[in-house]
Amino acid sequence: MKTLYKWWAGLLLVCVIVQIGFAGYGAFYAAHKLEDEGTTIDSDKFEHGFGAHIGFGYLIWLLTIVFLIIGIAAG
Repeated sequence: MKTLYKWWAGLLLVCVIVQIGFAGYGAFYAAHKLEDEGTTIDSDKFEHGFGAHIGFGYLIWLLTIVFLIIGIAAG
């Protein structure tokens, strides 16, 4: 069980790094849409850029709950 715990911790680390990448994509997407001075962005375009970040965040949350259960079982 401790081996599974170590592998799951590594998986979560990789997922968090990917999550940071998705946040960067969303930020640069929003910045690209605001290239012209004085322009605005609506919520649909903003959410389009951060959609993967939001969705993947829910997955990481679920993986963390499983990680907690594995940690309790591993002792």
